Amino acid sequence: LNSIGLILEKQLKYDEALDYYQRSLKIQEECYPFGHVYVARSLNSIGAILYRQKNYDDALDYYQRSLKMQDEYYRSGHVEIAQSLYNIGTIFYDQEKYDEALDYFQRALKMREKYCSSDHVNIGESLNIIGICYEKQNKTKKALDYYHRAMIIFVKFLPSDHPSRIRIEERIHRLTKKK
Repeated sequence: LNSIGLILEKQLKYDEALDYYQRSLKIQEECYPFGHVYVARSLNSIGAILYRQKNYDDALDYYQRSLKMQDEYYRSGHVEIAQSLYNIGTIFYDQEKYDEALDYFQRALKMREKYCSSDHVNIGESLNIIGICYEKQNKTKKALDYYHRAMIIFVKFLPSDHPSRIRIEERIHRLTKKK
């Protein structure tokens, strides 16, 4: 059921995907103990659909439930926890709650730096979104610092025509002109 939900999600059929994810969650909750990683993943998938539907309050609830289970399951940390932290940060970002978003993005970055190689693209994405938050708060120097760090990673792994690389180059150029 989860796989069908994923396919439907990729096809942008969010209502149908949500139905499959919820059915999968129900079965998993019956089969696995509380806090099992499969349940946490299903909660995260449901949160992602709700986020895409701009149902931020419910998405946040599912993401937080997933994060709680992941914390209990993995105890010492894991990249899945980093992704959940990042997901929660995106909700706060979209609600223009930049301080809260930064808290979650910084925690995600710290965990990604611990469990991924130092030049992993996900670290670049974390650095980039932190830079965006600082830019939104008019903290140009901090924003540029994070953009430059992200750019080092993006140049190494993304082609020159990749949208993330193009956007960060534009941000750096814009803020550099602004100084």
